[in-house]
Formats: sequence, C-alpha cells, structure tokens
Amino acid sequence: MYCRKCGTWCDDSAVFCSNCGEALGEKIANTQEIKDRLTGNVNYGYENNVYNNNGYGGNSYMGSNYAGFWKRFLASLIDGIILAIVEGIIGAVLRAVGLDGIVSVVGILIGWLYFAYMESSENQGTIGKIALHMKVMDVEGNPVTFARATARYFSKFLSGLILFIGYMMAGWTENKQALHDIIAGTFVVEE
Repeated sequence: MYCRKCGTWCDDSAVFCSNCGEALGEKIANTQEIKDRLTGNVNYGYENNVYNNNGYGGNSYMGSNYAGFWKRFLASLIDGIILAIVEGIIGAVLRAVGLDGIVSVVGILIGWLYFAYMESSENQGTIGKIALHMKVMDVEGNPVTFARATARYFSKFLSGLILFIGYMMAGWTENKQALHDIIAGTFVVEE
C-alpha cells in the first residue's frame, strides 16, 4: 500500500510509513505501538532497497518513475497506428456491405475495448505501453479494473476536447497525470 501523506510504497504488514512515519490506516493496535513509533522502535516490515511484490524497491516509484509526456506520447502513437489499421480494415468491410452509418460507432467500440481490456489485463498496458515498459495502475499501486480502465478511456475524450490540454497535463502535473488519469484515479509508471 502507499502512504497517503508522502506516497511511499509500504509493505502491507507495516503499521507506519517507513519514510514519514504516518499511520497507515486503522492498523494501530495499542498504545505500545504508538510509544514504539515515537521512540523509533517500530519494525515496519520493510527495508529500503528490498523489492516488494510489485517489483519496486527502496523508496517507492512515486514521484520519480512516473512515465513522462513524451514517452506516453510515443506509446499513444504506436497504439494509434495499430488501431488505425484495425479500424481501417473493419471500416472497409462495413462500407463494402453497406453499413456506412455504424463505422464511427464501431471505431469507438474497438478503441474502448482495446484500451480497457489491455490496461486491465495482467500486462497493465496497451501494446504501445508494453513496448515502452509502462504500466497503468490505480492510486494504491494495484492493477486497474475494467471499469476504471473504461472510465479512463472515455475521460480521454474530455482531455482531447479542451484542445488536448488534458493530455499535455502529463508534462507538468506533479505525478505526471493527464486529465483522464486524474478523473479515473490512475497513474502511468515506468517498469
């Protein structure tokens, strides 16, 4: 789990954050633990530079290993090329059989299923993100659910609607979150 105060990854058995000492949830069992915390005798269950289950060690990747704007842009470019090819083929078939009116709707459905399925899979990313060693995770550092990935996908329309400023926000926000990441409660991190 992550410390809500400083963002450091802490072992699930930890009572206090190993970086700032913040209490982690409702895990304080008795006043002795509070006294131990104040005197520095707490065993946090986590040592710096030891890798946890997610593969991140020492102080968490929070704030240092977020995927930046240009790397995310390149992954989007790769995904865009893949989707353009798939949607082009399916669109040509639909037009050939006289279903011109549903090409746009099918394109949106293909994009939604591609992003939501891939980002909620065990790979935690689309083909572009996988190629560039990035993952999408929620604020707790867990893989995103299909519902959260769906919210992230449809929030991208808002990110683009405001002159793509929502996408550009990944270049200057503290946690390198685009608007759709903020709305969906997600982060894109480097592996």
